[in-house]
Amino acid sequence: MPLAIDVGQRVLVYNPSHGWTTAYFVRAQQANDNKLQILTCRLSNCHHKPTSQDHYRYPPERVALNDNINDNVNVGTRVLCMPSGDADTSRYIDKPLRGIIAEQPSSNNNQRYLIFADNDAPFYLRSNAIRLLLEPLSNYLSKVDLGTRQYIENYVLTYPKRRLVDISVKDHINIELNGQWIDAIVSKVDASLMRVFMPILNKHEWLYRGSLRLQPLFNSLSTYEPPCKRFASDKQIIVNDNKCHFLLMPLNHGWKRQIRNDLGTIVYASPCGQMFTDGERLHTYLYQINSSLTIRQFTFDMNCRVTQKFLSPNTAYVNLEDYALGKEKVPLMLVNEIDSLLPKPFEYIAERIPLTSDIIIDQNNIHGCTCTDGCLDTTKCACWQKTYDAIIKSHYYEDLIHSLKELFRQSIDEDDDRHDHTDDMRLFLYDALARRNFGYKHGRLLEKIHSGMSKKNNKWYC
Repeated sequence: MPLAIDVGQRVLVYNPSHGWTTAYFVRAQQANDNKLQILTCRLSNCHHKPTSQDHYRYPPERVALNDNINDNVNVGTRVLCMPSGDADTSRYIDKPLRGIIAEQPSSNNNQRYLIFADNDAPFYLRSNAIRLLLEPLSNYLSKVDLGTRQYIENYVLTYPKRRLVDISVKDHINIELNGQWIDAIVSKVDASLMRVFMPILNKHEWLYRGSLRLQPLFNSLSTYEPPCKRFASDKQIIVNDNKCHFLLMPLNHGWKRQIRNDLGTIVYASPCGQMFTDGERLHTYLYQINSSLTIRQFTFDMNCRVTQKFLSPNTAYVNLEDYALGKEKVPLMLVNEIDSLLPKPFEYIAERIPLTSDIIIDQNNIHGCTCTDGCLDTTKCACWQKTYDAIIKSHYYEDLIHSLKELFRQSIDEDDDRHDHTDDMRLFLYDALARRNFGYKHGRLLEKIHSGMSKKNNKWYC
């Protein structure tokens, strides 16, 4: 076992329905693969008997010692972090979290441990709120993706040598969020951590100063890219797109999608080995190689599991694989776990049908987008210009547009009255709105547009 433990010693065990509860260790036994130990424990509210039905079996990742740790825990140790107040941690923790030790206590971090949580932001925590998990690091690494495993292994081997971004409070920095680089303002720096404020989302987030989600560090580590090599054969691959979810199409074409919990981001790997962690660079790459895939078929959302199929936890009385009967490219699954009733019968349609008469569209008022690169430059795209024009004229964004116009007036020569700056101001507003992620960004609408969106028609090439 990775840690010494005595029979009858108090431990914490995890049950999905009850969370972490107190128990007593009974015995350990080897699993079938001779690699994993199964621990038998009895809950604290159960009577002690040599053999009892109240004894439960837990894998090591669900068992932690119920004792405080000392100040000599090595980097890479698996731990359980207990709920703690502001006095003991860099941020409030409202539930137990599993993670690994990423930094030992020192005078630089106010004698606290740095924790890389499994599915949460990093944080500092004092030793009195940390418990040792019985799970070895090797067991945890065997369950994560290759990218995360390599990052953690390299981090543990090279510690304390690390690359951290040097930054101060009130500095602006671009951070990666779901594949997009967005502007953020540093609101606090705590040793190896930094708290940033994202104006576009009106929220704060804690980040590790060595994370590749920080654009300066990402750029410094990605200036060199290995040349593409052709590994694919000349044999034609037939992909049935009609029965494939659009987010699975890149995987069917040889791409790999890795969830990097350590970096808090998604990494896409192309068939030739190129790595992508942001949509902007991926969009440009797809255009340069004239790929049949589009940026809309990729997602950098950490909460999205593109390969996970829905499995009903309960017995499903109705389970239809495709309620649309093939009229949609992606099957529409219908599940009813309550009873065997079906929705009222109706004819499913995938196209727009006018209710009373034909929809009259004046073709002379329809503008066409001439972009062939997926509208990489939104300031020159006809559809984006119409969307931006609607935002500029909207009363909802009146304060924003007024402040942007004031910035433009401050940037020009006030004594130059001979030149008409109308077109220059319009381009300035287009660029400012694009930087604030108004409208679709790589096929995703980051926030609603109150003035409406200009959609494509048969005259548009994008």
